[in-house]
This record gives sequence, C-alpha cells and structure tokens, in this order.
Amino acid sequence: MKTFDFSAWNDMARSVAEQESNAYREFIDLAQAIVSVHKLELCVRSEGCEDSVARGRFISGLIGLYIDKREASRPDFLATHMDVTEDNRGVYLEAKDKKAIIGVVEKFKEYAEGTGFTFTL
Repeated sequence: MKTFDFSAWNDMARSVAEQESNAYREFIDLAQAIVSVHKLELCVRSEGCEDSVARGRFISGLIGLYIDKREASRPDFLATHMDVTEDNRGVYLEAKDKKAIIGVVEKFKEYAEGTGFTFTL
C-alpha cells in the first residue's frame, strides 16, 4: 500500500494560517492607529448685564489659568487643546480622552464661581 503524501496539503494549510495571521496583525495595527478625538464647545454666559470688557477679563483669566495648569504639568490640561472664539463667547476643548476634558471643565467651573460668568453647552 502506498502512503499518502500530506506535504502539499500541510504547505497550503501553513500558507492560509500565515495569511490569516498577517491579516489579523494588520487589523490590530489599524485599530491602534485610529484615534478618536472628543470635542466640547462651551458658551460663556454673563449672569448679569452684558459687559464685553468684563467678558474679556474673564476670558483672559481663563486663558491664564489654562496656561498655568499646563506649565504645572497637570495631565488633564496637557492632554487638552483649548481655543477661544474671537468674540470671547465660546471656548472649544479638544482631547483624545473624555476624562481630560471633564477635568478641565471642572477647574473652569471652579474659576467661574463668583465672577458673574458661567458656562453652558
């Protein structure tokens, strides 16, 4: 009785396994390369009558707070990018992590207490 040679079948099975392994590694690399970015727009509201000078001072202080916290290497502030609108009515926050944005907003809310200004979404 003649023995059957499985070498061709084994080579084909190895080749398929290698292709599947390569495809899986490519998928993992792609999944790790995709980065989601979270954005939040805060509107600056005056609790009293509208005063653009007071709003400018408030935003200047807010920017100063942001810069000070970044220089102090606070992780939430280092991970977050902030922009302010030209009319000082909006603050845009952007980060890869929601927790970083939440931490920055909490500090901003603490800063806003007693200033006559508040934030809305």
